Amino acid sequence: MNPPIQIRRVDRVLRRTEKLAYLENADKISYTLTHNDISECGFRLPANDPKGQHLSPLNYIELRDNGAYIGLFKMTARNKSKGKDGLFYEVKYQHVIRTLTEHVLFSVHDLSSLTVSEVIRRILNDTDSTGKIKQTDWVLDRCEFSNIVIDYFFENCTMFDALMEITKNWTTQVKWDFDTTAWPWKVSLLRAVDDIKSEIRSGKNLVSVAVNDDFDSVMNRIYGLGTGEGINQTNLVNAEDLENPGAPNNPEFYVQDTKSIAKYGLREAFFIDRSVEQKPLLLLGANRILNDYSNIVPVIQVQAIDLYPKSAAQLDRFIPGDICRIIDDELQIDEKMRILQVAKFDMTGQPGAVSLQIGRMANTVLNTIRKIYTKDNADKVCAQGATNIWSERFADNADKDNPITVKFRLPDDLLYVNECILDFDVSNFRAYETGAASGGGGTSGSGNLTTTTSGGGGTSGSGNLSTTNDGGDGTQTSTTTPARPAGPDESDQFPTTIWSSAAIAPETAAGEPVYGAVYPAIGYESPLNQNLWIGKHWHPELSHNHQVVIPMHSHSVPTHNHSTPNHAHNIPSHEHSIPNHVHPINYGIYKELTLAVQGIRVYIDGSLLGTYSLSTGTFRNGINMIGTLKKDANGRVARGVHTIEIYPTASGTTAAGLCRITGAIFIKCFIQSRGSYTV
Repeated sequence: MNPPIQIRRVDRVLRRTEKLAYLENADKISYTLTHNDISECGFRLPANDPKGQHLSPLNYIELRDNGAYIGLFKMTARNKSKGKDGLFYEVKYQHVIRTLTEHVLFSVHDLSSLTVSEVIRRILNDTDSTGKIKQTDWVLDRCEFSNIVIDYFFENCTMFDALMEITKNWTTQVKWDFDTTAWPWKVSLLRAVDDIKSEIRSGKNLVSVAVNDDFDSVMNRIYGLGTGEGINQTNLVNAEDLENPGAPNNPEFYVQDTKSIAKYGLREAFFIDRSVEQKPLLLLGANRILNDYSNIVPVIQVQAIDLYPKSAAQLDRFIPGDICRIIDDELQIDEKMRILQVAKFDMTGQPGAVSLQIGRMANTVLNTIRKIYTKDNADKVCAQGATNIWSERFADNADKDNPITVKFRLPDDLLYVNECILDFDVSNFRAYETGAASGGGGTSGSGNLTTTTSGGGGTSGSGNLSTTNDGGDGTQTSTTTPARPAGPDESDQFPTTIWSSAAIAPETAAGEPVYGAVYPAIGYESPLNQNLWIGKHWHPELSHNHQVVIPMHSHSVPTHNHSTPNHAHNIPSHEHSIPNHVHPINYGIYKELTLAVQGIRVYIDGSLLGTYSLSTGTFRNGINMIGTLKKDANGRVARGVHTIEIYPTASGTTAAGLCRITGAIFIKCFIQSRGSYTV
């Protein structure tokens, strides 16, 4: 039989592993195989062994136990020591799955809406900044959960930790299997089989057993907390149960086991994982802790004899992850538990001595310490975020038909919206200038414009129309000053028909006529053809009155018609021309004299937030908008752009509701510093 240790190297060009040497001088060979974790091995080699030159971090060792393949391991440490036996190399190795701890998922990796198998492939095929795949040693072989879709969010973690993160909170028992018999190596995610695969029995292969019942570890009410701080820390309220589709969302901040509470009393504890920000994943973790710790599950340490190399019976072979039945009559033990760890401390000196740890991984001290270490590192590199407060201010005019519209954005990486308050006030409409734009031009008719009535017509009274005075009336005139005619050198306001210059009138020595008037002399004989000459003179008039009295009377209008014949109005072709001109703007602040507004209607994302009266002024205390903001499929306030519309309600039916609205949006939220890296 070949020695248990063989040195190999990987030829990634030819896609194979090659043997370099056997280490037949190696001794004190040990290994520890751990379920769903990184296994280890070690050995000692004389320092003068020429094959020691192959002990390189770039080479690997293949380990076999009595011919059975154990796995492929990579060097992690090499110590040179001197003792009574001589000079030796003491070498430590870990399973080659540890190569995935040498590659990291830098920054944020949001793997949402993907099946579990696709998530595994995305992790294994992660690329660097140039687009080159970081590792080519591992590929996905089988995944028995390929149809399950779970959202995962990885940030600044190794590839190995990301793989373990996929199932760490599942209550379903799983087994990660690593096949390194050929390159590239294969990783598989399988369902852990609950059938009994091996057996330990007193009188057969059982050497010693120790059962540890830890009552102090019982926890039956678990409060789950994830990323964030204070009231913004991710919790279990309304978390979806991914393992029970259709089940109602979790109503409380905790999950609990009522049977365990009745048996052990209420024992509360926290499950805190700040690397988790999705509530469904946090619920998975809390349920797993509850499942592991709500009842006492002992951890059994067993020292046994490895009979498999001689018997070749399946029940005698111990493989991590398999179910093993342990039977001891004296301790009254008959338990079926999963093998968590298989260890041999000296394959060459004591090949049959094997140590087993059986129970649940969660209850082991080693696993508890590892969880604390991993969680501490995750807290240091994960973005936790902080509470932010900011406001958006606005001011504009509006009327009943034209609202003021305000848009604001909630960032995509915002985790929680704590408050979203709208403040506003209403005042008189305001303008800043009057006037009109410059312009000019002309309009002209294209021809005669004719309007014609469609026919004649008239109006007629239906009978006599009479008006009557109830009594007489009078008009009185009076003169208070004397009057005389003007002379010939004065105004000629007296008509010439009165003042005549006829030839019959006497003349002065200068031959100028003497103005006067000629009147016929009726009944008087005169040598001047019976005309009487009266020279220009005047009669003084004294003030006097004339009284005119109108007795009671009536006027009668008989029935009559007014007829308008057919006719037309013609407007000839014409043109109006307005030359180019400018109206200057008169700048200033002008306010509407009255505020004809009685109330305000507010719409958020198209939904009515409320109607508010100006007389009561309740809106001035701030309006909480969270309940009306549009939501996503999970019932959270949607990220992205939101729209507010504020309509004034006019006072009366004829008012336009002109007003000026000023206000601000106050937002309090919890946000993480994520996104693209920019300068």
